[in-house]
Amino acid sequence: MTPEQELKAHQLLEQKISELPPPPAPKPTAKSRREAQKRAEGEAKALEAQKKAQANAQPKTEKQPELAMPPVVAPPLQPDAQAAATEKAHQQALENAKAAAKEQLAPVLKEQPKSASAPPPAPDVKAATSKGSETKPGEAIASPISATKQQRLMQLLDAYRKDQLTPAQYHQERAKVLAEP
Repeated sequence: MTPEQELKAHQLLEQKISELPPPPAPKPTAKSRREAQKRAEGEAKALEAQKKAQANAQPKTEKQPELAMPPVVAPPLQPDAQAAATEKAHQQALENAKAAAKEQLAPVLKEQPKSASAPPPAPDVKAATSKGSETKPGEAIASPISATKQQRLMQLLDAYRKDQLTPAQYHQERAKVLAEP
């Protein structure tokens, strides 16, 4: 081949190579992944050692600022908003408890025979408050629940108010007490 032909062949070869798509990257094997991970860990250790060496080499002053960022903490709820949310949850729990008690007591009240010895129906609270002081503040209103049950319910309510019970636990225990004979 003449030098001109050789130059032309070389140019054509370079042109064909540039037109070809790049060869696919070889699939990483488990061994190569482990090696890459080891290299990365080694580099991280080297960087950490280098940082320690720089920190030890620099003389510390009394008021040298820390480079570490303090942990990010979510701002606390405002006391009013938190108290309002707690009160709302408490009111909802009380409403749910009242509804559950009514559902549980409805069949019991219907089954009781209406006789002369039956206790008089509880006075309407709205009517009693509108009439004035018919009932004295110290008087207890008649309740179909026994005194021991009332005491246990009050203990449960106190524990709930002191956040010793979750709302679910409170309602579960309350339902158990009310279901007892």
